[in-house]
Amino acid sequence: MSDSFRGTTALTVIVDGMVLSRWTSVDIMRDLSEISGSFILGLRDDMRSLASWPYGTPGEIGPLLTGKKIEIYAHRQPVLIGWIEEVAADASEGEAILFISGRDLTGDLADCAAGPNGPVEFKGVTLAEFAERLCKPFGIPVRADVDVGPPFPRASIDAAETVLSAIEKHARQRGVLVTSDGVEGLVLTRSGQSRAAADIVFPGIGMKGSGARFSTRDRFSDYFVKGQAEKAAGTRAASAPMRPGNTPQERVRNYLGGDQGGAKPKEERGVSIQGHARDPEIRRWRPIVAMMKSQESGGGAQRQAEWMKRVHRARGEDVSYEMHGWRWGGSLWRPNELVGVSDRFIQVDRDFLIAGVDMIFDEEGGEISSIRLVGPEAYDPEGEA
Repeated sequence: MSDSFRGTTALTVIVDGMVLSRWTSVDIMRDLSEISGSFILGLRDDMRSLASWPYGTPGEIGPLLTGKKIEIYAHRQPVLIGWIEEVAADASEGEAILFISGRDLTGDLADCAAGPNGPVEFKGVTLAEFAERLCKPFGIPVRADVDVGPPFPRASIDAAETVLSAIEKHARQRGVLVTSDGVEGLVLTRSGQSRAAADIVFPGIGMKGSGARFSTRDRFSDYFVKGQAEKAAGTRAASAPMRPGNTPQERVRNYLGGDQGGAKPKEERGVSIQGHARDPEIRRWRPIVAMMKSQESGGGAQRQAEWMKRVHRARGEDVSYEMHGWRWGGSLWRPNELVGVSDRFIQVDRDFLIAGVDMIFDEEGGEISSIRLVGPEAYDPEGEA
Protein backbone atom coordinates (compact mmCIF):
# COMPACT_ATOMS: atom_id res chain seq x y z
CA MET A 1 0.00 0.00 0.00
CA SER A 2 1.38 3.42 -0.93
CA ASP A 3 2.21 6.19 1.50
CA SER A 4 -0.35 8.93 2.00
CA PHE A 5 -0.05 11.96 -0.23
CA ARG A 6 2.39 14.55 1.12
CA GLY A 7 2.25 17.20 -1.57
CA THR A 8 5.26 18.98 -3.01
CA THR A 9 7.14 18.88 0.28
CA ALA A 10 7.93 15.23 -0.50
CA LEU A 11 10.65 16.54 -2.84
CA THR A 12 13.64 18.52 -1.63
CA VAL A 13 16.18 19.97 -4.04
CA ILE A 14 19.48 21.62 -3.18
CA VAL A 15 21.06 23.90 -5.80
CA ASP A 16 24.39 25.44 -4.81
CA GLY A 17 23.38 25.36 -1.14
CA MET A 18 19.89 26.76 -1.77
CA VAL A 19 17.18 24.41 -0.45
CA LEU A 20 14.01 24.31 -2.54
CA SER A 21 10.86 22.38 -1.59
CA ARG A 22 7.89 24.13 -3.26
CA TRP A 23 7.32 22.48 -6.64
CA THR A 24 4.48 22.75 -9.13
CA SER A 25 5.54 19.75 -11.24
CA VAL A 26 8.07 16.95 -11.03
CA ASP A 27 9.30 14.36 -13.53
CA ILE A 28 12.36 12.30 -12.52
CA MET A 29 13.23 9.49 -14.92
CA ARG A 30 15.63 6.60 -14.56
CA ASP A 31 15.82 3.82 -17.13
CA LEU A 32 18.32 1.06 -17.84
CA SER A 33 18.21 1.90 -21.55
CA GLU A 34 19.36 5.49 -20.92
CA ILE A 35 22.16 4.84 -18.36
CA SER A 36 21.98 8.34 -16.82
CA GLY A 37 18.86 9.54 -15.00
CA SER A 38 17.15 12.79 -15.99
CA PHE A 39 14.77 15.32 -14.47
CA ILE A 40 12.35 18.12 -15.35
CA LEU A 41 11.23 20.26 -12.41
CA GLY A 42 8.77 23.14 -12.45
CA LEU A 43 8.50 25.85 -9.80
CA ARG A 44 7.49 29.45 -9.29
CA ASP A 45 10.56 31.65 -9.46
CA ASP A 46 10.00 34.27 -6.75
CA MET A 47 12.78 36.62 -7.79
CA ARG A 48 11.87 36.64 -11.47
CA SER A 49 8.19 37.13 -10.63
CA LEU A 50 8.86 40.02 -8.23
CA ALA A 51 11.22 41.67 -10.71
CA SER A 52 8.56 41.53 -13.42
CA TRP A 53 5.39 42.53 -11.56
CA PRO A 54 5.03 44.83 -8.56
CA TYR A 55 2.40 42.54 -7.08
CA GLY A 56 4.69 39.48 -7.31
CA THR A 57 5.00 37.34 -4.18
CA PRO A 58 8.26 37.92 -2.28
CA GLY A 59 10.43 34.87 -1.69
CA GLU A 60 13.92 33.43 -1.85
CA ILE A 61 13.61 31.08 -4.83
CA GLY A 62 15.79 32.00 -7.79
CA PRO A 63 17.40 32.78 -9.95
CA LEU A 64 18.18 29.26 -11.13
CA LEU A 65 20.77 29.05 -13.89
CA THR A 66 22.32 26.38 -16.08
CA GLY A 67 25.54 24.69 -15.05
CA LYS A 68 24.70 24.49 -11.35
CA LYS A 69 24.97 21.26 -9.41
CA ILE A 70 21.69 19.83 -8.17
CA GLU A 71 20.80 17.27 -5.49
CA ILE A 72 17.33 15.76 -5.47
CA TYR A 73 15.76 13.94 -2.51
CA ALA A 74 12.34 12.27 -2.38
CA HIS A 75 10.94 11.50 1.05
CA ARG A 76 14.46 12.22 2.37
CA GLN A 77 15.98 9.50 0.20
CA PRO A 78 18.57 10.57 -2.40
CA VAL A 79 17.27 10.14 -5.93
CA LEU A 80 19.57 12.04 -8.27
CA ILE A 81 22.71 14.18 -8.17
CA GLY A 82 23.70 15.95 -11.36
CA TRP A 83 23.71 19.20 -13.27
CA ILE A 84 21.10 21.71 -14.46
CA GLU A 85 21.55 21.61 -18.23
CA GLU A 86 18.57 23.65 -19.38
CA VAL A 87 16.38 26.41 -17.95
CA ALA A 88 13.07 27.31 -19.62
CA ALA A 89 11.10 30.33 -18.39
CA ASP A 90 7.35 30.53 -19.02
CA ALA A 91 5.76 33.80 -17.95
CA SER A 92 2.16 34.95 -18.10
CA GLU A 93 0.33 37.82 -16.46
CA GLY A 94 0.91 37.63 -12.73
CA GLU A 95 2.97 34.45 -12.76
CA ALA A 96 6.43 33.24 -13.72
CA ILE A 97 7.00 29.49 -13.98
CA LEU A 98 10.49 28.08 -14.38
CA PHE A 99 11.37 24.63 -15.67
CA ILE A 100 14.83 23.24 -14.98
CA SER A 101 16.09 20.00 -16.51
CA GLY A 102 19.24 17.95 -16.72
CA ARG A 103 20.84 14.59 -16.02
CA ASP A 104 22.76 12.88 -13.29
CA LEU A 105 26.56 13.00 -13.12
CA THR A 106 27.04 10.19 -15.63
CA GLY A 107 25.43 12.23 -18.43
CA ASP A 108 28.89 13.62 -19.25
CA LEU A 109 30.19 10.11 -19.82
CA ALA A 110 27.61 9.58 -22.59
CA ASP A 111 28.60 12.84 -24.33
CA CYS A 112 32.33 13.26 -23.94
CA ALA A 113 35.40 11.73 -25.56
CA ALA A 114 37.23 9.05 -23.60
CA GLY A 115 40.82 9.90 -24.45
CA PRO A 116 41.29 13.26 -26.19
CA ASN A 117 44.80 13.62 -24.75
CA GLY A 118 45.62 9.93 -24.23
CA PRO A 119 46.46 7.38 -23.19
CA VAL A 120 44.31 5.28 -25.51
CA GLU A 121 45.64 1.89 -24.50
CA PHE A 122 45.87 0.21 -21.10
CA LYS A 123 47.56 -3.11 -20.39
CA GLY A 124 46.72 -5.61 -17.66
CA VAL A 125 43.77 -3.69 -16.19
CA THR A 126 40.48 -5.08 -14.93
CA LEU A 127 37.18 -3.68 -16.14
CA ALA A 128 36.79 -1.73 -12.88
CA GLU A 129 40.28 -0.23 -13.16
CA PHE A 130 39.69 0.68 -16.81
CA ALA A 131 36.38 2.41 -15.96
CA GLU A 132 37.95 4.25 -13.00
CA ARG A 133 40.74 5.67 -15.16
CA LEU A 134 38.33 6.93 -17.79
CA CYS A 135 35.93 8.42 -15.22
CA LYS A 136 38.58 10.04 -13.00
CA PRO A 137 38.94 13.29 -15.05
CA PHE A 138 35.18 13.83 -14.62
CA GLY A 139 35.28 13.27 -10.85
CA ILE A 140 32.83 10.40 -11.18
CA PRO A 141 33.37 7.35 -8.94
CA VAL A 142 32.94 3.78 -10.16
CA ARG A 143 31.48 0.98 -8.06
CA ALA A 144 31.52 -2.72 -8.92
CA ASP A 145 29.05 -4.90 -7.02
CA VAL A 146 29.85 -8.09 -8.97
CA ASP A 147 32.99 -9.92 -9.99
CA VAL A 148 34.26 -8.10 -13.09
CA GLY A 149 36.48 -10.94 -14.24
CA PRO A 150 40.19 -11.17 -15.05
CA PRO A 151 42.33 -8.27 -16.34
CA PHE A 152 42.36 -7.43 -20.04
CA PRO A 153 45.73 -8.06 -21.70
CA ARG A 154 45.02 -4.87 -23.65
CA ALA A 155 42.12 -2.41 -23.34
CA SER A 156 42.00 0.24 -26.05
CA ILE A 157 39.96 3.33 -26.90
CA ASP A 158 38.96 4.39 -30.40
CA ALA A 159 39.82 7.94 -31.46
CA ALA A 160 36.34 9.49 -31.23
CA GLU A 161 34.83 7.06 -28.76
CA THR A 162 32.86 8.35 -25.77
CA VAL A 163 33.68 7.28 -22.23
CA LEU A 164 30.48 5.29 -21.90
CA SER A 165 30.94 3.56 -25.25
CA ALA A 166 34.48 2.51 -24.34
CA ILE A 167 33.42 1.13 -20.96
CA GLU A 168 30.37 -0.69 -22.33
CA LYS A 169 32.43 -2.26 -25.13
CA HIS A 170 34.73 -3.90 -22.61
CA ALA A 171 31.92 -4.64 -20.12
CA ARG A 172 30.18 -6.82 -22.71
CA GLN A 173 33.29 -9.00 -22.86
CA ARG A 174 32.95 -9.66 -19.12
CA GLY A 175 29.18 -10.10 -19.00
CA VAL A 176 28.74 -6.94 -16.92
CA LEU A 177 25.96 -4.34 -17.12
CA VAL A 178 26.93 -0.66 -16.99
CA THR A 179 24.42 1.66 -15.38
CA SER A 180 24.10 4.61 -13.02
CA ASP A 181 22.71 4.65 -9.50
CA GLY A 182 21.67 8.26 -10.09
CA VAL A 183 23.52 9.50 -7.03
CA GLU A 184 27.06 8.22 -6.53
CA GLY A 185 28.18 7.49 -10.06
CA LEU A 186 28.74 4.59 -12.44
CA VAL A 187 27.89 1.04 -11.39
CA LEU A 188 29.25 -2.20 -12.84
CA THR A 189 26.67 -4.85 -12.08
CA ARG A 190 24.34 -7.47 -13.52
CA SER A 191 20.60 -7.27 -13.92
CA GLY A 192 18.29 -8.19 -11.06
CA GLN A 193 20.85 -8.31 -8.25
CA SER A 194 18.27 -7.13 -5.69
CA ARG A 195 14.52 -7.21 -5.14
CA ALA A 196 12.02 -4.40 -4.76
CA ALA A 197 10.64 -3.80 -1.27
CA ALA A 198 7.09 -4.65 -2.36
CA ASP A 199 5.34 -6.74 -4.99
CA ILE A 200 2.84 -5.42 -7.52
CA VAL A 201 -0.73 -6.72 -7.32
CA PHE A 202 -3.33 -5.56 -9.83
CA PRO A 203 -6.13 -4.76 -9.22
CA GLY A 204 -5.08 -3.58 -5.79
CA ILE A 205 -5.02 -0.72 -3.32
CA GLY A 206 -3.10 2.27 -4.62
CA MET A 207 -2.95 0.99 -8.21
CA LYS A 208 -3.88 3.54 -10.85
CA GLY A 209 -3.59 1.48 -14.03
CA SER A 210 -1.75 -1.27 -15.88
CA GLY A 211 -0.74 -1.97 -19.44
CA ALA A 212 1.14 -4.72 -21.25
CA ARG A 213 2.56 -5.61 -24.63
CA PHE A 214 3.61 -9.18 -25.43
CA SER A 215 5.21 -9.32 -28.85
CA THR A 216 6.85 -11.96 -31.05
CA ARG A 217 7.85 -9.43 -33.71
CA ASP A 218 11.54 -9.64 -32.76
CA ARG A 219 11.55 -13.26 -31.61
CA PHE A 220 12.73 -16.17 -33.73
CA SER A 221 12.31 -19.93 -33.74
CA ASP A 222 16.00 -20.71 -34.24
CA TYR A 223 19.09 -18.65 -33.41
CA PHE A 224 22.20 -19.67 -35.37
CA VAL A 225 25.66 -18.27 -34.65
CA LYS A 226 28.31 -18.92 -37.27
CA GLY A 227 32.03 -18.35 -37.17
CA GLN A 228 35.07 -19.05 -39.28
CA ALA A 229 38.31 -20.17 -37.71
CA GLU A 230 40.12 -20.24 -41.05
CA LYS A 231 39.12 -19.83 -44.69
CA ALA A 232 36.90 -22.55 -46.00
CA ALA A 233 38.61 -22.54 -49.41
CA GLY A 234 35.32 -22.12 -51.18
CA THR A 235 34.24 -25.69 -50.72
CA ARG A 236 30.76 -24.87 -49.45
CA ALA A 237 27.99 -26.39 -51.54
CA ALA A 238 25.95 -23.83 -53.41
CA SER A 239 22.78 -24.92 -51.68
CA ALA A 240 21.38 -27.54 -49.39
CA PRO A 241 19.92 -30.58 -51.15
CA MET A 242 16.17 -30.52 -51.69
CA ARG A 243 14.53 -33.86 -51.04
CA PRO A 244 10.86 -34.74 -50.53
CA GLY A 245 9.94 -34.66 -46.87
CA ASN A 246 12.79 -32.41 -45.75
CA THR A 247 11.69 -29.72 -43.32
CA PRO A 248 13.28 -26.26 -43.53
CA GLN A 249 15.00 -26.97 -40.22
CA GLU A 250 16.52 -30.20 -41.54
CA ARG A 251 17.75 -28.52 -44.71
CA VAL A 252 19.44 -25.77 -42.69
CA ARG A 253 21.09 -28.27 -40.37
CA ASN A 254 22.36 -30.19 -43.39
CA TYR A 255 23.67 -27.01 -44.92
CA LEU A 256 25.46 -26.07 -41.70
CA GLY A 257 27.20 -29.43 -41.44
CA GLY A 258 24.86 -32.44 -41.51
CA ASP A 259 25.85 -35.85 -42.72
CA GLN A 260 24.40 -35.36 -46.20
CA GLY A 261 25.11 -32.30 -48.27
CA GLY A 262 26.89 -30.58 -45.37
CA ALA A 263 30.41 -29.41 -44.84
CA LYS A 264 33.19 -31.48 -46.42
CA PRO A 265 36.22 -32.46 -44.31
CA LYS A 266 38.32 -29.57 -45.62
CA GLU A 267 35.48 -27.13 -45.01
CA GLU A 268 34.84 -28.45 -41.51
CA ARG A 269 38.29 -27.18 -40.58
CA GLY A 270 37.34 -23.74 -41.86
CA VAL A 271 33.71 -23.30 -40.82
CA SER A 272 33.17 -25.32 -37.67
CA ILE A 273 32.32 -22.69 -35.06
CA GLN A 274 28.56 -22.62 -34.76
CA GLY A 275 25.92 -22.38 -32.09
CA HIS A 276 22.21 -23.07 -32.19
CA ALA A 277 19.41 -22.26 -29.75
CA ARG A 278 15.71 -22.82 -30.21
CA ASP A 279 12.78 -20.89 -28.77
CA PRO A 280 10.01 -23.50 -28.40
CA GLU A 281 7.34 -20.82 -27.98
CA ILE A 282 7.84 -19.71 -31.62
CA ARG A 283 6.30 -22.62 -33.48
CA ARG A 284 6.61 -21.42 -37.05
CA TRP A 285 9.93 -21.38 -38.91
CA ARG A 286 11.62 -18.01 -38.15
CA PRO A 287 15.42 -18.42 -38.25
CA ILE A 288 18.05 -15.75 -37.69
CA VAL A 289 21.80 -16.00 -38.21
CA ALA A 290 24.45 -13.94 -36.43
CA MET A 291 28.20 -14.00 -36.82
CA MET A 292 30.60 -14.67 -33.97
CA LYS A 293 31.91 -11.54 -32.28
CA SER A 294 35.40 -12.98 -32.47
CA GLN A 295 37.15 -16.13 -33.68
CA GLU A 296 36.69 -18.28 -30.63
CA SER A 297 35.46 -21.75 -29.74
CA GLY A 298 32.22 -23.49 -30.56
CA GLY A 299 31.28 -23.14 -26.90
CA GLY A 300 31.43 -19.37 -27.31
CA ALA A 301 29.13 -19.55 -30.32
CA GLN A 302 26.66 -21.63 -28.34
CA ARG A 303 26.68 -19.13 -25.45
CA GLN A 304 26.01 -16.32 -27.90
CA ALA A 305 23.07 -18.21 -29.42
CA GLU A 306 21.57 -18.95 -26.01
CA TRP A 307 22.01 -15.29 -25.00
CA MET A 308 20.23 -14.10 -28.16
CA LYS A 309 17.28 -16.40 -27.44
CA ARG A 310 16.96 -15.23 -23.81
CA VAL A 311 17.22 -11.51 -24.53
CA HIS A 312 14.89 -11.49 -27.56
CA ARG A 313 12.28 -13.38 -25.55
CA ALA A 314 12.56 -11.12 -22.48
CA ARG A 315 12.42 -7.90 -24.51
CA GLY A 316 9.21 -9.08 -26.12
CA GLU A 317 7.52 -8.50 -22.76
CA ASP A 318 6.77 -4.89 -21.89
CA VAL A 319 4.54 -4.28 -18.86
CA SER A 320 3.80 -0.94 -17.21
CA TYR A 321 1.99 0.26 -14.10
CA GLU A 322 0.93 3.58 -12.69
CA MET A 323 0.39 3.80 -8.96
CA HIS A 324 -0.28 6.46 -6.38
CA GLY A 325 2.78 7.42 -4.34
CA TRP A 326 6.51 7.22 -4.91
CA ARG A 327 7.15 4.72 -2.12
CA TRP A 328 5.82 1.23 -1.56
CA GLY A 329 6.98 -0.99 1.24
CA GLY A 330 8.84 1.97 2.74
CA SER A 331 11.24 2.36 -0.21
CA LEU A 332 11.33 4.23 -3.49
CA TRP A 333 10.96 2.26 -6.69
CA ARG A 334 14.35 1.82 -8.39
CA PRO A 335 15.47 0.35 -11.73
CA ASN A 336 17.31 -2.98 -12.00
CA GLU A 337 15.36 -4.64 -9.20
CA LEU A 338 13.30 -7.80 -9.52
CA VAL A 339 9.67 -7.43 -8.55
CA GLY A 340 6.94 -10.01 -8.18
CA VAL A 341 3.86 -9.25 -10.29
CA SER A 342 0.42 -10.76 -9.79
CA ASP A 343 -1.96 -9.33 -12.38
CA ARG A 344 -5.27 -11.00 -13.12
CA PHE A 345 -5.96 -8.73 -16.10
CA ILE A 346 -2.80 -9.47 -18.12
CA GLN A 347 -2.65 -12.98 -16.63
CA VAL A 348 0.86 -13.06 -15.19
CA ASP A 349 2.08 -14.21 -11.81
CA ARG A 350 5.89 -14.16 -11.74
CA ASP A 351 8.96 -11.97 -11.48
CA PHE A 352 9.78 -9.08 -13.81
CA LEU A 353 12.73 -6.69 -13.97
CA ILE A 354 12.15 -2.99 -13.28
CA ALA A 355 13.63 -1.40 -16.40
CA GLY A 356 12.49 2.16 -15.77
CA VAL A 357 10.97 4.36 -13.07
CA ASP A 358 9.30 7.71 -13.70
CA MET A 359 8.46 9.75 -10.58
CA ILE A 360 5.77 12.28 -11.47
CA PHE A 361 4.04 15.03 -9.53
CA ASP A 362 1.59 17.74 -10.48
CA GLU A 363 -0.87 19.78 -8.46
CA GLU A 364 -3.86 17.81 -9.75
CA GLY A 365 -2.69 14.20 -9.54
CA GLY A 366 -0.19 14.30 -6.69
CA GLU A 367 2.60 11.74 -6.53
CA ILE A 368 2.50 9.09 -9.27
CA SER A 369 5.01 6.30 -9.95
CA SER A 370 5.15 5.02 -13.52
CA ILE A 371 7.00 1.70 -13.63
CA ARG A 372 8.25 -0.03 -16.79
CA LEU A 373 8.87 -3.79 -16.52
CA VAL A 374 10.49 -6.28 -18.87
CA GLY A 375 11.39 -9.96 -18.70
CA PRO A 376 14.08 -10.69 -16.10
CA GLU A 377 16.72 -11.48 -18.76
CA ALA A 378 16.13 -8.46 -21.02
CA TYR A 379 19.32 -6.72 -19.89
CA ASP A 380 21.54 -9.74 -19.44
CA PRO A 381 24.96 -8.77 -20.83
CA GLU A 382 26.23 -11.00 -23.57
CA GLY A 383 29.51 -11.98 -21.95
CA GLU A 384 32.53 -13.42 -23.67
CA ALA A 385 31.76 -15.17 -26.92
